[in-house]
Amino acid sequence: MFTDYWVIAQLWAQGCALVLLLYASFFAVRSLRFWVGESDSALQTNLERQNYLMSAIMQVGLWFQALSLLMFLHTVNEHLPPLIKGAMCATGTLGINAWGYPLLGLKSLAILVYAIYLFINYLDNQEPAYPLTPHKYWWLFPALLLAVLDLYVLVQYFADIKPDLIATCCSVDFSAMNRTPYSIGQEIFYRQVAWWVWTLSACLLFAGWVGKVWKRHLWLACFGALLGVAYVASAIYVLKYHFVKYIYGLPSHLCLFDIFWAKYYAIGYILFGAYYTLLLSLLGYIVLLSQQKKLTHYPVFLEKRLRNMLFWGLLISFATPILYEWWSGYDF
Repeated sequence: MFTDYWVIAQLWAQGCALVLLLYASFFAVRSLRFWVGESDSALQTNLERQNYLMSAIMQVGLWFQALSLLMFLHTVNEHLPPLIKGAMCATGTLGINAWGYPLLGLKSLAILVYAIYLFINYLDNQEPAYPLTPHKYWWLFPALLLAVLDLYVLVQYFADIKPDLIATCCSVDFSAMNRTPYSIGQEIFYRQVAWWVWTLSACLLFAGWVGKVWKRHLWLACFGALLGVAYVASAIYVLKYHFVKYIYGLPSHLCLFDIFWAKYYAIGYILFGAYYTLLLSLLGYIVLLSQQKKLTHYPVFLEKRLRNMLFWGLLISFATPILYEWWSGYDF
């Protein structure tokens, strides 16, 4: 697989992002050792000048890491399936070896860590004295670790793909399931639980948005983030086992990856973009409240933006699948 141009592009891109993070990490170690905000020494002046460059490098590198998730999804969902026997979408290509799904999970969760640095960096750049500079660089090290793991697992995943191996995709998995009355009853129970968790957490998040609860205290923001995780997890479960059949028009096709295709209006990008928007807004509240005492000017603009992100992420992710079911005309 290492001769494929999509694979080569991703490996080069991930390697370049890792080089940027390594370069910035060396500067981070130097800043953590020698940064003194009140000093006017030559060393401090030099560190402050380099801080501009490092901020620009890190923003480019971390945003590129987020875009690499979209590149990887396109590769495994549209480019690789015609090259692998039995694969029709990312379900087959990711399940062809033990590295596929962990790699997707690693890339998905890493965005949240990258976002913490970007939030702190934004707050720091709004202050003339840069009070968060020594602290924000601590987040470079988990970001660097995730980038190293990302590249390692990416290489292992592509290296372990055997083109002559027949992959199992959604239809094979569904037909091979040993469905008994007990297992069907369990599935119905799990769907009902997930449905109630999804609905209840959405109502609580909306109530918190109306009452402006999540900006009042750090522990309330943390509680809101936990609610957001419960909401997104249950929403993905309900989407997979209930709503996707109305999107596809097939009651037996329970796949989360086909919704990213153009023939289904790429609705997957809208839904998962809304999930990320919701989680990032709640994470932003935590960062804002945890660093508030170090700021001389409260960032009202950022708070309004987080509030809007929370509203639209919740509205789009909750209403879109329901509207699909109502307007589909199917009765499964």
